[in-house]
Amino acid sequence: MSRENVGVVRRLYTKWQREALPDLDDETIDLLDPEIEWDASRRTFDPGVYHGHDGMREFASKLREVWESGRVEPLEFIPAGDEVVVPVRLVFVSRTDHQAVPANAAHVWRLRGGKVIRHCAFQTKAEALEAVGLRE
Repeated sequence: MSRENVGVVRRLYTKWQREALPDLDDETIDLLDPEIEWDASRRTFDPGVYHGHDGMREFASKLREVWESGRVEPLEFIPAGDEVVVPVRLVFVSRTDHQAVPANAAHVWRLRGGKVIRHCAFQTKAEALEAVGLRE
C-alpha cells in the first residue's frame, strides 16, 4: 500500500507544480476523500483546519486572497504505512507587496483506499517524522 500511497501524493504535487496556486478541479477532488481533514493549524501564514471538499475550497480561496502565486516543491517521499511524509520547499508571492516568501516545511498525508483522508503541515521534517513514529 505504501507505494500506491506515494503514487497518489506524487500525482497531487506534480499537478500543483503546473499551477500558480493549487486548483480543486475534478482530478484533484477525485484523490481527496469527501471527509478529508486538511490541518494547516501549524502554519505560520493562514493557519486553520478545514473539513471536506467544501473546506478544501475555502482553504484554496484563502490562499488566493493572500498569495499572488505559489510553488510547492517536494524534496522526498517517505512512506510510513498509511501515511507519506513529504519535506517541501515553498515559495509564495504576496499579493500586497509582490515579495517572494520562501520557507521549508513538511507535509504528512494519510490515505485510505487510494484517497487522502488527512493532510497535516509541519514546520520541520523532524516534527513530521515524529508525528508518524519515525526519526531522522
